[in-house]
Amino acid sequence: YTNPQIPIAGRLFNAQALFKYQNVIIAEGAISAIACGPNGVATLGNKATPEQLSRLIKSPVEGFVIAYDAGQEYGKPVLDMAEVLREAGKLVVITSLAIA
Repeated sequence: YTNPQIPIAGRLFNAQALFKYQNVIIAEGAISAIACGPNGVATLGNKATPEQLSRLIKSPVEGFVIAYDAGQEYGKPVLDMAEVLREAGKLVVITSLAIA
């Protein structure tokens, strides 16, 4: 499975979860978000766009778990995303997504 080669901009898979849950899991791809459960959303790429970050910040969600696939190419983008969300007053936990 690979993420679609489409302009992402502010799109988030399962964005309605941002208005249903106090805590949301951010995954990379749609399949991973589905595996995370009903409060899983996906950025559809290996980093969040500025538009996606804006949507996450403006949402009523209190806490985020960033659960991207393991791999060193995700390190900086994940840390940058976490920093932006924390600066906006959101609680953030980072974990590695491993689905067996």
